[in-house]
Order: sequence, then structure tokens, then C-alpha cells
Amino acid sequence: MTTHPDVPDSAIGTVTRQPLVNRATLAALHSPLRRLLNGTTALRYHTVDGRAVTLPVGCVAAGSELVVLVGASSRKTWWRHFRQVEPVEIWRHGGWQPTTAQAFAVGTAEHTRAAAAYVAHHRRVDASADPVVVVALPAEAPITMAAMTDAGWWRAWTRWATAGEFAGFAVPAVTGALVGGVNGTGVAAALVAAGAAEGALLGAAQARVLERRLPAFDRPRWILATSCAAALAWAIGLIPMLTNGFQNLATVVVIPVAVLLGVILLASIGTAQWLVLRVQLPHSMVWIFSTAGAWTAGLTAFLVVAMPLWHPGQAPALIAAIGALGGLVMAFTVAALTGWAFVRVCRR
Repeated sequence: MTTHPDVPDSAIGTVTRQPLVNRATLAALHSPLRRLLNGTTALRYHTVDGRAVTLPVGCVAAGSELVVLVGASSRKTWWRHFRQVEPVEIWRHGGWQPTTAQAFAVGTAEHTRAAAAYVAHHRRVDASADPVVVVALPAEAPITMAAMTDAGWWRAWTRWATAGEFAGFAVPAVTGALVGGVNGTGVAAALVAAGAAEGALLGAAQARVLERRLPAFDRPRWILATSCAAALAWAIGLIPMLTNGFQNLATVVVIPVAVLLGVILLASIGTAQWLVLRVQLPHSMVWIFSTAGAWTAGLTAFLVVAMPLWHPGQAPALIAAIGALGGLVMAFTVAALTGWAFVRVCRR
């Protein structure tokens, strides 16, 4: 293969900010609009410093290959990453599929063959003056959960996370009903333990989907982190009950203390989970803020649904049913928002 001596190795894989049109095309490829982008796919590779680069490319199928013509090649550097056969992933059939790619310079026999295949599909295009990148088509295989579309993965996450949180939420609810006559410290200890169980159930449900998207995902650590964080969140939430609502503190102290505890409570699960995620997703710190926002929305949804329905003197069964409805709405809200956030994290 002909190399490109005019391009220094330091320039290979140089990453520039994606133009708006590229970002719009990539978004369309991950949406139902992809049906309108016939002849366009996405190509993902890693630079020499380990960063992932995703680009939309126009291509034509030629037997067991895809041929990408690099128009205006003198103003682009990405294709020079493929001076040799390099691993790459292509977006195909709604999922990422691993394969290889190689660039061929003008004048080589491989370029002549590939350019002819390209011109056979686009007769008005002059393919003789620009290099081509030839991508080997991977063998047909069923798309696994790891290669699901973002929308399909989001739906799976939302189902499992909703079920996990709804089942988990029932543990402290039942625990609270059973220990209602115990002293305050005893109730708090029981609810913190129940919160740990809630977190474990949520973490296990989330892990069932995550381990199919992240190849080296640490399931036990994720469950443990989520469980400990949920216990911490419950402990913080119970502080007002144990201190009689901070009655012994001045208002000027209560407000900043309450704000600080609220921030820690909302960020607890996201922070604990981020410590696990960052191993495979280095740019995932946004998960902390996304999870805090999702839980804020979920708790708000619970109050909006349950509070207007609860009234003094209602039968215990009705009170429980209203609480269950609010818990389901809360669980779905948190699951839907965190699922959307995780898809965004994976695209960073």
C-alpha cells in the first residue's frame, strides 16, 4: 500500500470539533430519519491517544466491501489514520459492528478498482483524483443487546430500571409500616437498611442492561455502590426526623445545612455509580448531575401524583395503593431520564 509521506505521524488521528452538519447527520442516523439517508453510514475509530472519533460518511457497497470516496481530501486528515489496515466500527442495521478499514492513495491498483466501483453507483462523480477508504463488511450476524440502537437500549433500560426501582421502593414502604411503633432511632436504622435493599434491587436491574452495553462492566461493584449510596440517601433524608426538624438550630444555619444535605442526597447515587462508570467511560462525570436531576424530577412526580390523592381518614389499603401509584410514576420518571442521560454519555 502507498503511504503518505507528506503527512507527519503527529497529524494522524487529529480531532477537530465536529461541524454542525456532521453532528446533525449523526443524530439522524440514530433516529427514524436514518431511512432517508441511504448511502450514508457512521464510522467510528480510535486515535493514537485513545479518543473515539465518529464521522458520517457517504459510501457505496461493492461486494463484501464499502467504498468511501474522500472528497476534498487535502483539507481532511481523518482518512490518513487508515494508511494501514485499522480496526473500525460501522453503524449498520441499527447497531455498531466491528470490522477493518484501509485507505488507498490515487494511482494504486486498489484505488483504481475501488474508485471504479464507486463511479458505477455515482456516474457523475470523478473518483480519480481523491483517495478512497475501503471498509470490509462484517459477516451478517444477529444484532445483540450490545449493538442495539440507542432507542432500543433506552427502552430496555427504562423497563428494567422502572421495575427495579418500583420493587426496591416497596421495601422501605413495607418496612416503615412494620416498624411504625418503634422509637425514632429504631425506625431510622430499619429504613436505612431497607434503603440499602432498595438500592441493591435498582442496581441489579440497571446492571442487567448495562453489562450488555459495556463489555467489561463490573456488575457486583455497581450493585454495591448503588446500595451504599441509597442507604446514605435514606440516612440523610431521615436526619430531620431524628433532630425534630432542626428545631434547636437558628434559621440562618438551617437553610445552608438543609441545602447542603439536599445536594449530597441527590448526588449520592450518581456519584457512587460514576466511580464505577469512569473506568470505561472517562468523560462520564455528567452522570452525577444527570442522575441528580432525574431523581429531583422523580420525587417531584411522586408528590404531584400522590399528595392530592391522600386524605385523612382513608383506608390503609387505599393509602398503600396511592403510594404504589406514586412510586411507579417516580420509578418510570427516573428510569426514563437516566436512560436518556446514559445514551448521551456514551456519545461523548
